[in-house]
Amino acid sequence: MNFIDTADAYGPETNELLIAEALYPYPKGLVIATKGGQTRPRPGQWEQNGRPEYLAQAVNKSLKRLKLERIDLYQLHRIDRKVQVEESLGALKALPTVNFFDCCFFTDICHKHMWLQQCSIAN
Repeated sequence: MNFIDTADAYGPETNELLIAEALYPYPKGLVIATKGGQTRPRPGQWEQNGRPEYLAQAVNKSLKRLKLERIDLYQLHRIDRKVQVEESLGALKALPTVNFFDCCFFTDICHKHMWLQQCSIAN
């Protein structure tokens, strides 16, 4: 095994804790991916949150739960239509704990947002 994919919304938060409990210290070469930007306020209810301050907080909480200093692959669950995608990307790009240029992805986007993501990375 060399790749684990999780998310802060799974559980919520429980899955990241279980991964750290079961596998930490992590074996060399293991890539850990996690996702953020989607909250689960109640069972069966999902809400997007792409606000920069929320994403920064979500990354820091994931780092703590996973016992990591850096996230190899950070993904946004969904685009928050109330926030400009450039703002969400800019927040992630500014974090030293996420390797944004190599490893920041959306898990569910349309072609328009894909173009915006490429423009944001280029700047």
